[in-house]
Amino acid sequence: STDTEKILWVIDVNCQGHENNEVKKCAISYFRKNEEIIRTYLNNGLAEYRDILKKEDDRKIIENAADDSYRLFRKLGKMIGIIIPLTGSGMRFTLSEKIIKFLVLAIIPPKGMITLDKFVEELYEHFGMVIGSEQCKDLPSIGDASFMSENLRAFAQKLKDCGFLRDLSDATSIVENPYDYEEVSVCKN
Repeated sequence: STDTEKILWVIDVNCQGHENNEVKKCAISYFRKNEEIIRTYLNNGLAEYRDILKKEDDRKIIENAADDSYRLFRKLGKMIGIIIPLTGSGMRFTLSEKIIKFLVLAIIPPKGMITLDKFVEELYEHFGMVIGSEQCKDLPSIGDASFMSENLRAFAQKLKDCGFLRDLSDATSIVENPYDYEEVSVCKN
């Protein structure tokens, strides 16, 4: 993040049956904003390191830095399933089933469980991921973030489809890591 801006990933969960154009527009907007922050860093860094670089063509330096930073991130993000679409316009962050599994295993210890709200808050705190309306408090351009509640429902459905979410009788949803330590260590090899 920068001194004045926190880089956040607005996630378009993009779950079939839970599509939301407002979430999609917001995710696209914040994806562009994040790339603009990186471009600003590159331009500011050029002024600071111009003498060390000893090159004449500023445009070429910036292009090379862009290829080595956000464009590489974009390419790798599409490969691992955190950026959609693979081609065309409207790039935004999403979470594939493999990434969701990784996040559950990274945050919840083996055989552990936490509420869905706590899990989403952990994703926000650890990775800057905005999934529900509660995490929109740090997004000044979003006024009424109620449209993000459908995104949270879509995320819950994806967690359920992956076998990580269980609904309790009191309308509480629990995210659980069903693996033992032995099973997790086998996955690492």
